[in-house]
Amino acid sequence: MDHRPFGRTDLTISPLALGTARFGWRTSAAEAAAILDLYRTQGGNLVETSAVWCRDPENAALFAAPGEHLVGRWLAQDPERRRGLVLAGRVFLGARLCAAADFAVRVRANCEASLQRLNTEYFDLLQIEWREDSGPIERLLEALRPLVRQSRVLRLGAAGFPAWRVATANSVAQQATLPALQTVQAAFSLLDPRPFEREYAELCTEHRLAFLARAPLAASTLAHSVDSPHRDLRWAALLPSTHQLSVRERLAWVAQRRGATLAQTELAWVLSHPAVATAVVHATSPGQLTEWMQGAAGRLSHEEQVLLRHPWTPAPTGAPPVEPVSEFVLATAPG
Repeated sequence: MDHRPFGRTDLTISPLALGTARFGWRTSAAEAAAILDLYRTQGGNLVETSAVWCRDPENAALFAAPGEHLVGRWLAQDPERRRGLVLAGRVFLGARLCAAADFAVRVRANCEASLQRLNTEYFDLLQIEWREDSGPIERLLEALRPLVRQSRVLRLGAAGFPAWRVATANSVAQQATLPALQTVQAAFSLLDPRPFEREYAELCTEHRLAFLARAPLAASTLAHSVDSPHRDLRWAALLPSTHQLSVRERLAWVAQRRGATLAQTELAWVLSHPAVATAVVHATSPGQLTEWMQGAAGRLSHEEQVLLRHPWTPAPTGAPPVEPVSEFVLATAPG
């Protein structure tokens, strides 16, 4: 996999980032090691660990430990594996913790425990999952400043922040000489690209923030037929089935034309956006990862990008829903 710039950082990263949240839950130790080996062999270099829930050490260990222990065991088997690897963590914060007197101490303790489970001295990137009831962002940046100064955390990023919150956080950081946010992670998929396009694309481009596309396959919703029992209903409920059929028809046509799978074509489309640095995927087998890496290496033509995106052009408020467009596919098909 060719590497690409990672925002304004000094890093270059692979177009696919490997999420490990399912390691230890849906993926065995042997499978996890095989996935990590394959990912690194094929040029992948960004591994995202499972999120640490900073409410108390017991919860953090319960949710994060399985995946972190497996990644840590894999790293410990060969010290050279850490070289060139970009290790990204995520930290969740609850309102109760943010209001606690020992907030800063507990946040740092959870991060240190995570590093210990991972058998590493530092996070290349620590992403903060923030909610509106979590209190002032400057309080968290202040809590994490010692870890940044000690090089236990090299860079900070935002996950799930609204765009205005990212801009505000970095403005506060600049004024108070606090660590700034250098990356943004949010959902972006062909199923529903509108939140990214409306909120994050311009922000990341103008401020040179690296964007990590979360759930780029939308739990494989488009890869399954509308009546498939394997569809994730949470994603399927996002948009009317007529919209999903419209996009799926176009996706199937482009995939067939390219000799690719639906998932490979979806990933190629997400990664074709110039503001996207990488897409985070959670493979549960080496075979699945191989398919997705082949998709990440693909390049869509401008016509294919426009064809796939056409049904989702933002409509004026109150406009009627987009109708199925089978006729468009037939009309644009060559020959």
